[in-house]
Amino acid sequence: MSARTTLSSLAMIFMALTLTACGETGGGDTLTLSYTVSARAGTGGTIDPNTMSVKEGGTAQFAITPNPGYSIENVTGDCNGTLDADTNIYTTGRIDSACTVFANFSLNYYNVTATAGPNGEISPSGYSNVVYTDTRTFTLIPADGYGIANVTGCNGTLNGDTYTISKITEDCEVSASFGIPYNIGGSVTGLIENSTIVLRNNGGDALTVPADGTFTFNNPVADTGSYDVTIATQPVGQECAVTNGAGIVSGTDITNVVVGNCIDVLPPVPVVSLTYGIKELQFSWNAMGGARFYRLYEDPDGISGYKNLVADNLTATGINHEIALHHRVNARYRLEACNDAGCTGSEDIFLADRLVDAIGYIKASNTGAGDYFGWSVALSGDGNTLVVGANQEASASTVVNTGETDDTAIDRGAVYVFTRSAAGWAKQAYLKPSTIGANIEFGNSL
Repeated sequence: MSARTTLSSLAMIFMALTLTACGETGGGDTLTLSYTVSARAGTGGTIDPNTMSVKEGGTAQFAITPNPGYSIENVTGDCNGTLDADTNIYTTGRIDSACTVFANFSLNYYNVTATAGPNGEISPSGYSNVVYTDTRTFTLIPADGYGIANVTGCNGTLNGDTYTISKITEDCEVSASFGIPYNIGGSVTGLIENSTIVLRNNGGDALTVPADGTFTFNNPVADTGSYDVTIATQPVGQECAVTNGAGIVSGTDITNVVVGNCIDVLPPVPVVSLTYGIKELQFSWNAMGGARFYRLYEDPDGISGYKNLVADNLTATGINHEIALHHRVNARYRLEACNDAGCTGSEDIFLADRLVDAIGYIKASNTGAGDYFGWSVALSGDGNTLVVGANQEASASTVVNTGETDDTAIDRGAVYVFTRSAAGWAKQAYLKPSTIGANIEFGNSL
């Protein structure tokens, strides 16, 4: 390579370096500066985005959104922009330096007015400067002989003579009308015994109906007023429906509301209590709403399953079940509450831990140490007569049922007779030998 060629190449490189340092590229573009535009929102709303990078000479746009119950009060800052009131879009002026946009919001206040028709008043006549979602109430005062016919406006609800607006979200008006009051009622049919149903009229005026029959709500509805009867609480174990439940009062009592067409649903789980008599299980339970009858099942050994139906179609709330204790050591029981929809079973009732409670005992009527009561025992074939010997008993009596307190004839002996009735076991006779003297040991064997 010649010296001239080398010098020419160095000159071209120097020129290129000089042009780059002046801010120009090989394509002729000029370097452009960018600036940060920040956005801040006060209480009651948002601004989006919260920061932007904008080239020198450009503009930026921000979406401003007030929260419910607030409005945009103004937009401030040093970005010299304008707000489009229709879209809530804020556009900055020309950006030649970093700047900040501030969005400010203010609470909305609403006015609620109230008007009343003839034959009554509404108090107060209105409210002003109500904050978003605040609650307000009005009292309706019918003239003598009149009732509240209707109240509308502001999405409120009427309960008795009080009209409540739970959330005020805009300017609104409450309007009340009054008329001659008429009763609202009808009939209930198809309830299961021991069931109750709770009805409502117009969302309030709750009425509990305990059985089939007629009903009348406590609060009448004025002429031209509306009524709407619904079921607030279904009867346990049933689902019922309302017919002719809604309408407008027109100069007469409403008596044709029908609550019926009740269908059974499964009763709740019965809770059973168990106590014991002598060789007897005493089951009891509370009446279950929705149950038409009860069944008691037995699993005698705890592994065979509930194959033994102890009792069916029970309408009482208890049953006593006599058992042979030695055959029921591991027994368990289950009660079912039933209706047309089916049966609901109780938890298993086990006897193992408490079977001893069903074991009875018999005592002599004149107990004494060393009498050997029970030395001999005999039971009749029907199980209703029991004879017990006490061969060391010491009464000197020779007459039946006398002399039990005597203790002067050692080891003379006695025999006791017991009989069983529905009330249980009771002593029937106290027997003594007819021979006089001690050491006879009467009752040594039976």
